[in-house]
Amino acid sequence: MKSSRIRQWQYLAAAACWVIGFVLLPMTAAKATYSLDRWYRMGDDPGEPATPGQPVGTGAIGGRTYDSKGASGQNNFQDLTPVGSPIYVNISADRPVPANSLDSRAIQFNGTSQYLFGQNLNIPEEADIATGQVENYAGITDRGYQMWVKVGGFTPGVFQVVLDDADRHNARISTDGFWGFQTRQDERFGTIPVVTGAWTHVAQVRPNGDAGGSLGWVNGRAVVSQLGDYTSSSLSLAIGADVEPDTVGGQTFAPTFNGLISEIEMYVLGGSFGAFSYTRDNGYFTDVFLPSTSGYGYSDANQDGHNDAIWVQGDVNFDGVLNVGDITTFIAGWRSTNVETVIGVGPRIGDYLSLGKGDLDLDGDTDVDDWIRLRATGISAGIGAFAAPLSAYVPEPGGGVLAWVAATWLMPSRRRGRRT
Repeated sequence: MKSSRIRQWQYLAAAACWVIGFVLLPMTAAKATYSLDRWYRMGDDPGEPATPGQPVGTGAIGGRTYDSKGASGQNNFQDLTPVGSPIYVNISADRPVPANSLDSRAIQFNGTSQYLFGQNLNIPEEADIATGQVENYAGITDRGYQMWVKVGGFTPGVFQVVLDDADRHNARISTDGFWGFQTRQDERFGTIPVVTGAWTHVAQVRPNGDAGGSLGWVNGRAVVSQLGDYTSSSLSLAIGADVEPDTVGGQTFAPTFNGLISEIEMYVLGGSFGAFSYTRDNGYFTDVFLPSTSGYGYSDANQDGHNDAIWVQGDVNFDGVLNVGDITTFIAGWRSTNVETVIGVGPRIGDYLSLGKGDLDLDGDTDVDDWIRLRATGISAGIGAFAAPLSAYVPEPGGGVLAWVAATWLMPSRRRGRRT
């Protein structure tokens, strides 16, 4: 019992020190985002002659569908080559994000013979070398992708691969109809079922080295968390197909996806290329969930295909402001966890559901670390409001430490971090 209490004291002392570091961080250093490497608009690039009903690449340079991120003459466009004549489809009346007028085209795949392929991203440093070292990705191994998918048909007993980057990172559908992801050869399926005929947002990211895991979300929901290590590969990026090595040193494609794909983004992270933030970088959270709440709308002044609205740090009830309502919501969610719904042995991860219960560090539960983050936003409240949930977490003599932490950090302050 004594050692348990010592650990609790140590935990709170460390937490208090963490507060000091967190509060002194420049709260105006707001938008830590990825660096976009490729933007496959699937027919919406202004220079691509994408006529609905026509095969992909018709009239386009090289017969390909274009990468919209890059600059002419610098060898950094990674266009995709079509196989089997997938077709362009007009989705202007059925966009994944109705407010995103930039998204009017998608590409349709038949699940048997149609796919796209091109240069992989896999390890960004190695992909950069393969394409002429135009991006200066030296030392960069963190990366991710996100896209919108509409499954057109599902046959029980048949799995589908939507995107496969070098046979190291892919999004897939299980034979019994659930969304999942593969990292290396580790295949994990979550608890979210496929809904045919409905747009679904799919994202997979390796945010912070091996220890940061390989993390998958479907419609903004945390689904899979795997270990983050992965290896080199000479295999291609495949859209709508599974890519595997063959027996003679080449590769083979197995087209399996039946449906539409729109707006694929592939990005890099690390160093000057940014740090992943779920609340700023997950397209479902920013473009669909936030505008559905009372506190946020949708606008896209910079025409990047994403919502300009930014979630307010600490706004756990999503009304756009920090107030006592956030404290009430936080207390109601105290000690909640999503451990039963996220599959895999990687790090714990959260989503908008756990965030709405106070999971401010997005590790899948609401605990003392989140309480510290909420206070660090500069929100004002009485000591009792915060002490109540913590007293259930820390038995005596932890309550004495709790009172000290509360008294220290709940006093009004003009110097600590404020929302910007």
